[in-house]
Amino acid sequence: PQSSGQAEWRGMEMFLQNQVRSGSPGLRMVHENFARNLADIIGQGEHSGATVLMTTVPVNLKDCPPFASQHRPGLNAGQLDAWEKCFERGRQAQDASRFTDALTAYEEAGQIDRQFAELLFRRAICELALTQTNAAADFGQARDQDTLRFRADSNINQTIRQIAASKGITLIDAEQECARHSADGIPGGTLFYDHVHLNFSGNYLVAAKFAAAIEKKLTGPANASDTPLLMEAEVARQLALTDFDRRRVGEEMRLRLQQPPFASQINSLTRDEQWRKTLAGLEALPAQFDGEYQAALKLAPNDWVLHANYGRLLEAADEDPAAAQQWQAVARLLPSEPDAWFQLGN
Repeated sequence: PQSSGQAEWRGMEMFLQNQVRSGSPGLRMVHENFARNLADIIGQGEHSGATVLMTTVPVNLKDCPPFASQHRPGLNAGQLDAWEKCFERGRQAQDASRFTDALTAYEEAGQIDRQFAELLFRRAICELALTQTNAAADFGQARDQDTLRFRADSNINQTIRQIAASKGITLIDAEQECARHSADGIPGGTLFYDHVHLNFSGNYLVAAKFAAAIEKKLTGPANASDTPLLMEAEVARQLALTDFDRRRVGEEMRLRLQQPPFASQINSLTRDEQWRKTLAGLEALPAQFDGEYQAALKLAPNDWVLHANYGRLLEAADEDPAAAQQWQAVARLLPSEPDAWFQLGN
């Protein structure tokens, strides 16, 4: 039984009262510990005889406003009042699509306090609308000044690059790869579900870079195959990624993005409407995707994830006996998977 002193797990919501400024001594300590821990992990991998690969951490910059913002320390009441007037003037101009006027007001606010993360993000949105080249830098700064630090900041990725270079370890620069495949070089919703989690296209992009690097490690650069990797659409087919699955994942993501801290982001209402429209376009009877799952299982009959997803599809189609067969296959292939037994119990 839960004691009165125990707190219920509420995910990211539990950290809302633990904001950290970019200049915090505690954050510097975290970055230093991260560098030491990463070096230790690499050492353990190499000591085991494994070949180590490293990657930077991509995050959503364009479609993920800061979760929280704080003013710079030492701002007096008069300065704060002047800042708020400039910021509000800029916000109203931005809402009216007068982006040049908005930038002028935001620049005035920035002369008083440039550390407020939402100010930087709004500047970046206006710069992007005006096709200014400094938009990407301001999106990155908005991420770095976000005081709810749920995304890897520039310091973390720079540390990863420096350690990889110093130790001669192959680096998959996923951050740069996502930027190269994003409009204006700014990763956003085309590759991410939320603030950090890659969608199918984003995962395919990063996985393709890992596959190429691993092949070179196994065969040597001179013997690497000229055969191209499977295209994203073919990978989706072999994994039976159907509109049923896209809708299932989308419904979960929409629900998650309606909770704190996402619900307080400045784009929460427009994002939720986009998800509503996306899900409406994925409405289809589960049974029509049965053939896609059967085809995928012929290619990989021992893929327990395929069996599990097929079980979910069959259950949604009210085919309970057939769904039970799929969960029995999961239990046979992975006896330690508790969800298989739970689903069979249902």
